[in-house]
Amino acid sequence: MNKISSKLNSLLRYAMVYGLSGFIPYYIVTEYPRSGGSWLSNMIADYLEIPFPASKFPHLKKSVIHGHYLYKKSMKNVICLVRDVRDVIVSYYFFSFFYAKEKNISLYNKMKSYMKFQDYESIEDNLPSFIEKLFLLKIYPRFNWQEFIISFYGKKNILWIKYEDLLSNTFDSMYSLLGKLDKNEVDKDKLMKIIEKYTFKRMVKNYQTDDPKSSFLRKGIAGDWKNYFNRTSAEMIDFYAGEGLKLMGYEENRNWIEKFIKEKGK
Repeated sequence: MNKISSKLNSLLRYAMVYGLSGFIPYYIVTEYPRSGGSWLSNMIADYLEIPFPASKFPHLKKSVIHGHYLYKKSMKNVICLVRDVRDVIVSYYFFSFFYAKEKNISLYNKMKSYMKFQDYESIEDNLPSFIEKLFLLKIYPRFNWQEFIISFYGKKNILWIKYEDLLSNTFDSMYSLLGKLDKNEVDKDKLMKIIEKYTFKRMVKNYQTDDPKSSFLRKGIAGDWKNYFNRTSAEMIDFYAGEGLKLMGYEENRNWIEKFIKEKGK
């Protein structure tokens, strides 16, 4: 899809999400990038047997629309997928400087123009600056993780689902979600087959690369941030996203920083 088509596609999706979702039965899966939205959207679409035009122009009929949207009252059938911002940050770093170099050169060049590091392999050293610029500059999307959380928090008729719950217990998470989306009783056998179809092991084959760092699907785990964060990164995240971490139940207070540093030994 060229730049003009991509821009037109984005504008069309924006209009459909905010203007037509109350008239056409769209299921809107919204997330901050690198939170598992494609995975969730594929499973919903397959189970409900409706289209999921991921990289194509959306349909004017019942379908799943996935993207990065903030809340507006006009939105209907919204599934809000959230992931621990610390894992999001690490995933976004790898995506921006390793995957995008091969698959999304425009994003790669844009990120590098804002974030000039001597060695992009020095991830732990670079993360504090990466975090600050990602939150302040809002390069893509035009909002940060905390703004995304606050936008939807406390709003009625929003179906929340955590990436970590989806990862640890896919069946129960999907069963609960589908029970709210579909009036019919959830078909357990059908759901199990779909979950098996979209396991991380199966999906990663579609994005196989010689270098694991540059894979669209890198690890698909929770808690990987602990391997790359240091005290400065932790304090930076707490400063910019501490409220969101508490609202979503990822942390109770700022004590998580000292606990993490003690465990890491730095």
